[in-house]
Parts: sequence; structure tokens; C-alpha cells
Amino acid sequence: MGPELILITQYAGIALGSVLLLSVAWVWVRKQVLGMGGLGMSAIGMVLISLTLWQSIELKVSGDGVEVGLIRELEERLTEAEGALEKTRRDVATVESRNATLNSTVSELREISVLQNRAYENLRRELDNRNVIDQQRLIDPEIQQRLRDLQVIQQP
Repeated sequence: MGPELILITQYAGIALGSVLLLSVAWVWVRKQVLGMGGLGMSAIGMVLISLTLWQSIELKVSGDGVEVGLIRELEERLTEAEGALEKTRRDVATVESRNATLNSTVSELREISVLQNRAYENLRRELDNRNVIDQQRLIDPEIQQRLRDLQVIQQP
């Protein structure tokens, strides 16, 4: 049986035992009658509740004293939970440090991108200026005039 099924049966035992005991108590308060049915229902309710509780509690009596297994189990679970919490805290710290590193890297990349865009624009303007000057120097003035007439080269 899985731990979920065991947990469900424990809760069901406590709930059914409680309902049986409460119904017997209700009848006693209303009519002050306890008959054989009331005794039977009380016994079954007590058995359901006690079996559920004693299944989860380990009691050892020795010369050193009384040791309750439920407390030991709860302490083990608490230790496991504290370990898991500490691991989660370390993981969160790791993620936060990596996030900070990524944020700084993205900021640097943005700055580099802006600088490269500026450099590109400056280079493009310089090349455009050189192309115009080179076109004016390399092309024969007569051909330049014909190209201007055809509106291929813009007038300076």
C-alpha cells in the first residue's frame, strides 16, 4: 500500500470512529439511554480511533525512560524538511546570481549594440561621401552630364 492510501485509511478510521462515538453521546444526551447497541457502537468507535492512532505511534518503555516513536518520526521529517529548505535556498541563491550575471551581460551587449550601430552609421555616411566624391572624380565630365540629365546621379 502506498503512503497516500495509508493516510486515507487513517483519516477514515478517525472520522468513522468519531462519528460512532458522537452518535452514542448524542443519544445519551437526548434520551439517557445506552443499551447494547450503544455499547457496541462505542466499542467499535474506540477500536477504530485507537487502531489508527496506535498504528502511527511507537511506544518503548525501558530503563532509560519512555520513548515515543511518533516524536522520533516527526523529528526525522523535520530534519528532512530543513535539509530540503536549505537546498532550495542554495538553489535560489544560485539562480539569483546567474540572473544577475545574465542581466549584466545583456546590459553590456546592449551597450555594444548601440556603439556598433553608431559606428555603422558613421561608416555608412563616410562611404556615401566617398562614393559621391569618387564618382565625380572617376567619371568623365561629359558622361557625368549625361547621367545627370538621365537623373541617375543627383546634382551636387
